[in-house]
Amino acid sequence: MRLLLGLAIVALLPVLPLLPAARADDPLQGVDLTRLGRDDRRDVREVQAAPTAACEVRETVRCRTGVYRFLLGRLPLAARAVEALNLEGTGRYLVEDAGAGRFTIDDRAGATAECSRAWDEEGLLVVVARGRLDVPVLPRILGTGVIVVRYAPSPDDPGLVAARAHVLFRLSNRLLRALSTPVREVLSRVLRDKLALLVRTASALAEALERDPAGVLAALEAAGTVDPDDLRALRVAALVH
Repeated sequence: MRLLLGLAIVALLPVLPLLPAARADDPLQGVDLTRLGRDDRRDVREVQAAPTAACEVRETVRCRTGVYRFLLGRLPLAARAVEALNLEGTGRYLVEDAGAGRFTIDDRAGATAECSRAWDEEGLLVVVARGRLDVPVLPRILGTGVIVVRYAPSPDDPGLVAARAHVLFRLSNRLLRALSTPVREVLSRVLRDKLALLVRTASALAEALERDPAGVLAALEAAGTVDPDDLRALRVAALVH
């Protein structure tokens, strides 16, 4: 049924208006693409040139910037900790480290990706995600996403981190790249919802550590599901000795 619905939508594409790509606010502004690895540079340029869909998520997080950056750079650790602590308002992502700045993500709800941290500096993280996405009204979607997270202390409250996450997504299938406006909007909403849960994986743990660092670390140690080396690194990041 999903395939039939998808084919029906594709058949209507010639009579439906196309959604123009928004280029006024470039999420990758300030990123020197020449400093990215060859594969990441190629994929980022392709996605940036003609994204099929795009979305943005903003949030404020009650934590220190250093802790937030630590957890964004260690999503496999953050995902295991969130699972162990059963934190509310988060996705239950399965995130596994693949070495050399790479990791895999499975949201257990139809989205999987192989990811690389293409750019990581204070206040800015760029991740390239290559994978698949299942959307109820379309055939299985294969494509590449570029996730850009910018964060800094809030100017109104230094105890808050203001974060802004963008995702640009480009379909691999040439025919489906000509998606109509309604279908692009559905795809953008799905991406936004999944991105919000992924970002929340880091921010929920950061807020829990801010509220009760000793209690969180003790609970993780008791759970026994977080690697001892990761736990020691988390203890140092949270300034708990």
